[in-house]
Amino acid sequence: MKDSEKLLGINILQSAIEEIQPGPSPVQGWLRAIREAFGLSRARIADRLGVSIPTVQNYEKREKAETITLASLRRAAAALDCELVVALVPREGRTFQELAEQVSLGATAHGSQPPKSPRRVHSRPDPAPTSSAAAQFNDRLGLWSAQ
Repeated sequence: MKDSEKLLGINILQSAIEEIQPGPSPVQGWLRAIREAFGLSRARIADRLGVSIPTVQNYEKREKAETITLASLRRAAAALDCELVVALVPREGRTFQELAEQVSLGATAHGSQPPKSPRRVHSRPDPAPTSSAAAQFNDRLGLWSAQ
């Protein structure tokens, strides 16, 4: 992959996560927290999903234990009229560009890492990809295609 294609891919990824602000999850899990906030019973959710009440309870239990499948979580989210959003977001306020540079310097996921660059409050890589360039890149690599 050419450096210009890498940069375009990094810019597209960064743009996609600009609005995502990772934070703590509810202790009881999102399914239960949202269901209770909406004032819905497990029976109501079970009815909307076409499953049994114990299945809904199992979904909530598995989500809390982080063992639920994405497919199950997506179905449950749809029953709550929500979208499931899954993203990998760089830690500590860093950008994908910084991570790419770290990887190119030989950092490993399991061990020593080169020194971090100073933390940025808000960083948007330049130049921002044009929509046609982004579309061409996405079409070629299938970054956002449904699978």
